[in-house]
Amino acid sequence: MDSSSPKPPTDSTPRMRNQKTTVSAPTQRAVNRNWNFYWNETTNDMSSIDPCAFNYRGPFPFPTSEAINIARYLKSLPNVVAYMDIHAYAQLILTPYGYTGGLPSNYDSYLKPLAEGAAKALAAVHGTQFKVGDIYHTIYPATGSSIDYAMGEDRVPVPLEIELKDMGLFGYTLPADQILPSGQETWAAIAYILHNLKDE
Repeated sequence: MDSSSPKPPTDSTPRMRNQKTTVSAPTQRAVNRNWNFYWNETTNDMSSIDPCAFNYRGPFPFPTSEAINIARYLKSLPNVVAYMDIHAYAQLILTPYGYTGGLPSNYDSYLKPLAEGAAKALAAVHGTQFKVGDIYHTIYPATGSSIDYAMGEDRVPVPLEIELKDMGLFGYTLPADQILPSGQETWAAIAYILHNLKDE
């Protein structure tokens, strides 16, 4: 991670979801760290085993109702061509993978150009710059992400993660006057992606 890269957020509140547990510890889990595709496969990633950490992966795959229900819904759909995980924050458009430094077979020919086009479409709205790349090399190694799961488990050819603005000044609590602009530019990125999908 270089000095221009967004730093891992330490304010856990919006990332975490409360869930009943049998352990005497905080009951929050990072939803985007507990999908069942190479979950907990590495020890040097940004998915923590510490129940008090902002990036706690949970005691087992799919301990949150959000993740398991989205996964079930995804599996129920035939021929899904795109999946987008949208949350805050870091100004990134990310592709798989997070669990490994290896890249998807369609990364150079399709995924990266599509994400770069989306970042340009987003920037054309209000000038906000988003960085593009795979999770592992762009921010940090991280297992259990939903886009890794979508591509690896469900064979979705275009799984992308959009990390909304900003870079950390306001973090998860954008001022009210930035909410509409954020929505406008994010929609421009999504529209670009949808208009440029192709059969694979």
